[in-house]
Amino acid sequence: MQDGTAWVMGVAMTVVALLGLVIAGNATDSVMYYAGLGFCLFGVLFNYGMVARHAGTRKD
Repeated sequence: MQDGTAWVMGVAMTVVALLGLVIAGNATDSVMYYAGLGFCLFGVLFNYGMVARHAGTRKD
């Protein structure tokens, strides 16, 4: 990924993670709660993977 694209994807995944926390925080049933936590986990892990890839600690 190019530098600009990586930044855009990082910001987008941060928004997804925060949106997941909002969904989980406002959930009235367990399905939406766990779906929100899943979105948050996905966003955090995606950003972690991008940092690892661009910092040179992960070999592709």
